[in-house]
Amino acid sequence: KARRVFEASGLSKAQVARRMGMTRTIADVPRLNRMLGIDPNPRNGRRQTKISYRNAKKLADAIGATYHEIGV
Repeated sequence: KARRVFEASGLSKAQVARRMGMTRTIADVPRLNRMLGIDPNPRNGRRQTKISYRNAKKLADAIGATYHEIGV
C-alpha cells in the first residue's frame, strides 16, 4: 500500500528520502528502495513487505499523504 501511494505522489525517490531524513551526504535512495520493497535486502535477499509505524508516518508526511492512505 505504501509503495502504491509513493508511486502516485509524483515525487522522486531522492526527494522522499531527503524529506524522511534518509540522508548521509546525499539522499539514501537504496534505503528507501529496500523499505518500499522495490529492492531486496542485500543481507538476506528478501524484499520487505511491511514498514514500521514510524517509517509509515515519515513516508506519509514526506509525500503529503494521509496516514490512512499509507495504512497506518
